[in-house]
Amino acid sequence: MASNPKSRTIRREAQRYLDGIADPDSTPGLTILYDRAINFRVSRVGMNREIWEMSSFIGRAEKQAFSAFIRDESVPLRERAQMRYRLAFAHHEVGNHKTAFDMAGEILSDQNLTGVTRHQCLWLRAMLFFRTGKYDESADLWRQLISENPQGDVLRPAYLEYSQSQEFGGDVFGAALTLEELRIRFPACKQAELAAGRLAEIRFENPIMARDLDQQRPILAAKWKRTAPPGSEPPEVAKGQRPAPTDDPVASLTELNGTPLPGGAE
Repeated sequence: MASNPKSRTIRREAQRYLDGIADPDSTPGLTILYDRAINFRVSRVGMNREIWEMSSFIGRAEKQAFSAFIRDESVPLRERAQMRYRLAFAHHEVGNHKTAFDMAGEILSDQNLTGVTRHQCLWLRAMLFFRTGKYDESADLWRQLISENPQGDVLRPAYLEYSQSQEFGGDVFGAALTLEELRIRFPACKQAELAAGRLAEIRFENPIMARDLDQQRPILAAKWKRTAPPGSEPPEVAKGQRPAPTDDPVASLTELNGTPLPGGAE
């Protein structure tokens, strides 16, 4: 009797896990190690163990198997790029921020790369620019990321990060417009509530700016009513439902205040 797709997937994943145990330096072995580190990170109680696992990942990535995998053109580009991003993220987690920044830039230099890994690299570099006080450079990358319209659980927090970079760079009005755009596009999400709180503060501190924002809001609303592509709103907004709040950074792929995106399968 033919097996169904779900059972085939389970067997394939089980075989991958067994292959990884048999050869820890292989791609499956590195993936298991990385996933274990991420699980410790998510638990928020295993930080020291996460650093140890990430350090082990970096050490194993120096061996021939890793180099052979990322250079093997028979492997899809997105898989090779994702493995390279995992190495960049591992360097970030152990404190090698410049190495992580440079690695993410090298991945982005491939013009054929699209999708999740590209967005992760943009996020990582934008965040590190912000941390070093390069707010304009950070804002440029957040703007680029938003323009690529990534999945909603990346896009919505990216708006908040973008507005913060604008504000720290001295463009308070631009930051306010970014927050307004977030609220217009995704009115029922957690990030829109945070945006509303910061907008209220900006309006209170800048009464003249508040009047300018009132003039711009209908223009923004008309723009997104006219140009928003299908699916640009998250499903819970399209259905008129408010998503349940979550503080889990992995459930949403990101968390606020400059946390990079953990690597994972596209």
